[in-house]
Amino acid sequence: MNVIVLEENVTTGSKCMVYECPEYHGFLNSKQNPSLYNYYSMYSKPLPNENYTCVPGIGIFDVVSDRMNFSNAMEACEEVGGHLANIVSETRTSMLSALVSSTLTNFTIRNRRAYVGLFFDEDFVTIMGELLACLPYRAWAPGHPKARKIEKDCVVITSNRYWETENCSKKLPYVCELIADGPMTAVERYCAAIRNPNDSCISERRKNCIIRNQKHFEQIKQKEQQCNVNANNNSNDL
Repeated sequence: MNVIVLEENVTTGSKCMVYECPEYHGFLNSKQNPSLYNYYSMYSKPLPNENYTCVPGIGIFDVVSDRMNFSNAMEACEEVGGHLANIVSETRTSMLSALVSSTLTNFTIRNRRAYVGLFFDEDFVTIMGELLACLPYRAWAPGHPKARKIEKDCVVITSNRYWETENCSKKLPYVCELIADGPMTAVERYCAAIRNPNDSCISERRKNCIIRNQKHFEQIKQKEQQCNVNANNNSNDL
């Protein structure tokens, strides 16, 4: 995650600094005065949980050890405002393989594997909709891919920097990649279902959906909060 830090001293001129993974950087504890700076992040919303890991220069990821099939894993990543991790580069494969290995330490070495954003649909397609055939990088394990067999048409990354094809119905860990806008709100998740790659007005339709439903979702959240307050008050009265 990159954060741009902008110095506000107009007498000496502005100064910009870019930090990778600023949460792990010690500049706030340094001799610099943090009050002199504004902070800007490409990830505009709070992280959905504390388990996300910043990989410098690449992005923010979460290796989830809870086992799910491919479609459920994809939905789980979308629920927190992300998608299954894109792995189609040497750097991404290497870094995410190491992350899988270090996270799934309770698994046997052979089982340190996790679903990623690559699957077979007449051809291998990334989670971003790119055809693998149009991209230069491959990291197939010996004997893979096996996508010609119908039951093996989703891809996992292993702890030894390989890709393997696997049965999409098999329940496995998975790797989520947080998109730059951060986790979506409930109404954003609801409107994210508006999808049609051939519709040039898709962004406008999604925006209108959010505007239409924002008040409704706010009312639901207020009711939930009031319900929690009432429940706490009732428990204190006991």
